[in-house]
Amino acid sequence: MMKGNIRREQMLRLIEARGAMAVRDLVEQFSVSRMTIHRDLLLLEQEGRLSRLHGGVIRGVPQGIQWCRSCGQPVVPHQRVADYCCPHCALRNDPKPNRLIFKDFISGQPLVAAEGFFLMNSMVDLCCHPTILTFAKETEVIGFRAGFGGSVGRLAEALEFLELERVLRGKSGTKI
Repeated sequence: MMKGNIRREQMLRLIEARGAMAVRDLVEQFSVSRMTIHRDLLLLEQEGRLSRLHGGVIRGVPQGIQWCRSCGQPVVPHQRVADYCCPHCALRNDPKPNRLIFKDFISGQPLVAAEGFFLMNSMVDLCCHPTILTFAKETEVIGFRAGFGGSVGRLAEALEFLELERVLRGKSGTKI
């Protein structure tokens, strides 16, 4: 079995040579699960070595980075919500969160906040903590939770989770 760091370096060489690749091709090429590929791509994206997009990945990082109006982090297009870097910032700061349009974490397709499913406090480390990911399908969020942990809820539970986080952070000064 190939070590993760070696697999990621080989992925980068393939993506660099081809310019872009589909996730399904990477799964087949490396004989690992789709979840393993998603974890690898997330790490490589966080290092600024590639850019993920719906169903695949492209080499390099797009120019003209936008910055979150809440936390000042760079906005990753795949998780962008309005002028915020991620669902965490959007839900904490927008006065009408039920009207927000999120992107499904897997497909990148838009979804209305009131219709989405939220994965809170998973092991996925995007930008803001605790991480909140959005999904259009309950089956996908449950499957993702199996690999990355966290708790699943709808919009009301995500807002309650952030309120609890705010209260606990205010009392202790630390992240939950």
